Amino acid sequence: MRVRPLAVASAALLVAAAALGATSKKKGVPARPPGAPQGKLKWLQLTNGTGLGAWTVEGKGRWAAEGGAIVGRQDPTSHSESWLLSRAEFGDFVLVAKFQITSGGNSAVFFRAPKVRGHPGRTGFEMQICDADKRYPTGSIYDLAKAPAGLQRAGEWNRVMVCCIGNQLFTAVNGRVATVVRPKRARSLRGRVGFQIHGGHRYSDMVLRIKDVYVAPIAKPQDPKGGVRFRKVKLDGGMSEGAAILDGNHDGRPDILCGPYWYQYPKWKAHAVRHVATDDYAQSFYELPCDVNADGWTDVIAGGATDAKAEYWFENPRRPRTPWTPHQYLKRQAAIHDMVILDLDGDGRVNDLLPSGEGAIQWIRIAAGPSPDFKIRTIGKKGSGHGIGYGDLNGDGHVDIITPQGWYQAPAKPADRKAKWTWRGEFKLKGKPGVPIRTLDLNSDGAADIVYGNARGYGLWWLEQVRESDAKSTWKEHVIDDTLAQAHSIAIGDIDGDGQADLVTGKRWQAGLGTHPGGNEPTCLFWYTHDGSGEGWKRYTIDFNGGAGCGMGLQLIDIDRDDDLDIVAPGKGGLYLFLNLGSDGRRAAMATQERRRSASRRWSIGTNVVCVDQRAFDQEIVSCKLWPLCCSSCRRVISTESIAPSWCRAHSRN
Repeated sequence: MRVRPLAVASAALLVAAAALGATSKKKGVPARPPGAPQGKLKWLQLTNGTGLGAWTVEGKGRWAAEGGAIVGRQDPTSHSESWLLSRAEFGDFVLVAKFQITSGGNSAVFFRAPKVRGHPGRTGFEMQICDADKRYPTGSIYDLAKAPAGLQRAGEWNRVMVCCIGNQLFTAVNGRVATVVRPKRARSLRGRVGFQIHGGHRYSDMVLRIKDVYVAPIAKPQDPKGGVRFRKVKLDGGMSEGAAILDGNHDGRPDILCGPYWYQYPKWKAHAVRHVATDDYAQSFYELPCDVNADGWTDVIAGGATDAKAEYWFENPRRPRTPWTPHQYLKRQAAIHDMVILDLDGDGRVNDLLPSGEGAIQWIRIAAGPSPDFKIRTIGKKGSGHGIGYGDLNGDGHVDIITPQGWYQAPAKPADRKAKWTWRGEFKLKGKPGVPIRTLDLNSDGAADIVYGNARGYGLWWLEQVRESDAKSTWKEHVIDDTLAQAHSIAIGDIDGDGQADLVTGKRWQAGLGTHPGGNEPTCLFWYTHDGSGEGWKRYTIDFNGGAGCGMGLQLIDIDRDDDLDIVAPGKGGLYLFLNLGSDGRRAAMATQERRRSASRRWSIGTNVVCVDQRAFDQEIVSCKLWPLCCSSCRRVISTESIAPSWCRAHSRN
């Protein structure tokens, strides 16, 4: 196991921090103990250096408060094992503590040890404190996960951290990740925390000192009343983070492509696409559908490994059992970690690529054909970095390019390669924006606003556009959720069927290998609604610590044709499909009836184009997808026989 540095905040498994209330204000109890993760946590102090009031002793051992710490030794008459266990029990929590132990000693931190007969490390869990143990050195979870050797500093004070959310367990020693494990069967989900004095004459002279023991209980986020129910379907357990909706076998039905496989509708049988190398990441950050060779079959542009030297598109072989043929189309000049596909020049074809990465802002235009040509155009040198987006920000009917530092206004003729894109450095987005940066008129004032998440830290925001003139706008920041970490991908659509666009996003697992704030918090998926003015945001849970999360290719589509939007969520915890059941299950029955009535009805095939009307318009571009005709604003289904851009009555342009 590779030893990784642990940023203080990244060690917390705390998406539920918002539900925990204010930090502790008790006299003598710090708002955040030294070495504890950041967040709105209520810390409970279990040691005060003057007594054992918060603890019980089991077994024959000598535990006492000495010199501001709790000291444990063997009983010299029995040399038997003894335990110091908390009186309180905890379910999901973060524990931080300091320990010092005699060189060659053997101890442990117990957690989730229920009040039942038996060894606390067997009925619950045991984090080893024994650097001489080659099988389970300090930081290991006994019988479950081995930590790297050398995390403990002999004879010195050492800092430990234990985090538990559901069946996900995390340990760290002296600011270094020790273990991250999700047992298939958790022995216990709730219990006491404690410490061990090992038995046997070998450890008769051992002394264990502990101090600064704090625990922060974690509550699962509570949803507001109402909401929508989903049926969770796991399609794959791989680590690929990109996904696409396409017709893999040309049968007129929507399939899902993610990393090495595409999954055939409706039973989601897996068919090979390509080899995806997997180390800390799977080399699948983006999957972009496009008929590159113009043969009528959808191909895919895929990649995303930050150290890759070239970019490839993969040709659909027209046979389900045959892997897709790779074709190199770009030799990298700078790092590319993500990419979007859209119709940037307004020609009605979704064949334009915008890479996100270092270097200049570039536009890659695909000239589809038997020998496709990828033409690269530099838009400008300003604004490059983590994050890219698009949308008509000035309302002139052309798609503009959004960067973390500002935006490029499209010229009157975007297809003219000599036309200049005007740089407008009117804002600076916080953190590391995800991909794509979205546009949506949240306050219904006729001006497109910006929605984005922090891909490498905490925060989900929207920027309100206030137009001062055709050539100048100011931007006012609004917080949607400051407790959500690493929201890399955001999708927009009407989840609850009320005619208003909602947001769907969630937590990506270990962006930056867990070294960034919130990296090791549990994966989750949420949807957000507001009061129609961009305020009064409510968050609803789709999945929390259940394996599903938000990787880099979140997709919305009415895949079961029951007139509501379903969610395709790829990530390091697997590929998941969430079927929208509505608020009371009645939509599920309606969907069944609809499938029976339309068993022979085929889906329409085509390409959605960017709408020139940006009022409440979901900017997600769909290329060569099977998609029923939806309102270009709220995505409510209007017809399944055409895909020309249209609006429902609530969003009519007339």
